Amino acid sequence: MLSEDDNILPAELLLRRILNRGEEIDFTLPRPVQGLAFSPNIHDSDGLSLFREKFSSPEDVARSGRNPRGYYVAQIPASEILDLGVTLVPDPQTDTLPGHSLIPELTYSSSKQYKRELRNKLAQLVNKDPKNRIVFHPANSQ
Repeated sequence: MLSEDDNILPAELLLRRILNRGEEIDFTLPRPVQGLAFSPNIHDSDGLSLFREKFSSPEDVARSGRNPRGYYVAQIPASEILDLGVTLVPDPQTDTLPGHSLIPELTYSSSKQYKRELRNKLAQLVNKDPKNRIVFHPANSQ
């Protein structure tokens, strides 16, 4: 049986919670997901947070956030993230949903240029097929 502590397999699907502020996703654009959707915040000292879909649903990931305007949730194959040359690390937490994981190379203190490049590459992964890779919309939480 798979445990939250087990290594993340390339075949797994990972979920990223994205703020609904209008800056991170803009469906009027041909590539709606912007790099800001993958920006680490001041609390991301260990890496950028993702969730393993084997342990948490897109709905749970969206609803676990505190933004009153809600969240989108993007789904990305682990293999595609790994192909960017970064690491995926299981990071189970007692105070959040099951399946918490990290991209440790993408922290708040990472160089600005590196953060910009990597977050744009991560956004491009979702923009390959945004209709199918954005698996939860804030309107769904009404």
